Amino acid sequence: MNLMQAAIKARVKNFVFGGSLLVYGDRTQPIDQQTQPAPASGYGRAKLEAEQRLAELAATAGICFVSLRLPHVYGAHSLLFDQVRHGKVFFPGKGENPFAHIHVYDAARALIHAAEGGRPGIWVVADELSCTWNEYFETVQTYYPRLRVTHIPRTISYVGTRFLDLLFGLTTQANPYPSGAISCWNLRLPVVTGTIRQSIGVEPKFQTIHQGIPAVLDDSISFYWLPSNLDRL
Repeated sequence: MNLMQAAIKARVKNFVFGGSLLVYGDRTQPIDQQTQPAPASGYGRAKLEAEQRLAELAATAGICFVSLRLPHVYGAHSLLFDQVRHGKVFFPGKGENPFAHIHVYDAARALIHAAEGGRPGIWVVADELSCTWNEYFETVQTYYPRLRVTHIPRTISYVGTRFLDLLFGLTTQANPYPSGAISCWNLRLPVVTGTIRQSIGVEPKFQTIHQGIPAVLDDSISFYWLPSNLDRL
């Protein structure tokens, strides 16, 4: 809320909030702009409450408020692809649940266009192809065959992450694998097509994971390796 208060003092005209699809909870039908939120996790509830409070403050101050409810955002610097670069991914569940995705480049473009466009609203944003996590990892393996995906049963995953919650609770560091994330990874959160065009008015550069994942792997190589002129070996 401090950011909104600072925006009000600075007389900002447009305020964009990075929301989340997790405000919807588990869905059997693809999410669209009319789908009503029903969060099934603490993170989803926190995102929804923050979104509602920010919208109220913006309306009072006469600020154009936009919230983009983003799906899984993937890129070379994400925690998931950090595991991919090491050749191993541990997934908490069967991976059969459909989920929406978006390349970080298109997520950033959507946020920028929302800030520049001045069109208020709460919008669902995703690429053109929701897919299961298994389909997602199979696409990664097409371009990176050395990747090994290990599925950990949800109960075991939860017990392990609860232990990490307690362990990191004794430190000042945040737990990168919180127990609350286990249920989030296993939600069904597919999204209808055409959301970026409808809400922001732009075409995604990476229409699906089949274009986005190869680009991320190329970026991962650049991110992971030094340029040859800096290589001292």
